[in-house]
Amino acid sequence: MLNLSNYFRATLEIEGDFSTLKKELALIKAYVAIEQARFSNRLEVKFLIDDNLLDIKFPILVLQPIVENSIKHGILKKINGGIVTISIRNDENDVSIEISDNGVGFENADESLSTGLGLKNINNRLRLLYGESYSLNIVSSNNGSSVNFNIPK
Repeated sequence: MLNLSNYFRATLEIEGDFSTLKKELALIKAYVAIEQARFSNRLEVKFLIDDNLLDIKFPILVLQPIVENSIKHGILKKINGGIVTISIRNDENDVSIEISDNGVGFENADESLSTGLGLKNINNRLRLLYGESYSLNIVSSNNGSSVNFNIPK
């Protein structure tokens, strides 16, 4: 219940199009805790975050839908569950973000940007905020999926 209230409180406090990476990760961690309470040992989430990036300006509600897709469409469709890894690292001029899972994968990863509403909206927001070169890249196989993108520092 505490994680659920933290999640709802964090979403109600959102103002504008940007927050900090630290606040965005707090929202993700509350969401993940809720899912782990529901699915216990079927879901593991790893955070590989460069701590030097926690205070950067970050577009709100970009990570959560991608993480949710990995959990619901990748991991929970796998009988034994699996692992979602959230990696955020510092590149030369950009911040590199990757959300990957070892779930069941899906066919037509390229189509997901045109047919999947959540990923399509995120992709459109990134391109609107940063330009065409800052869009989602999706790779999927029956061994899992990966969504990665960059944002400028």
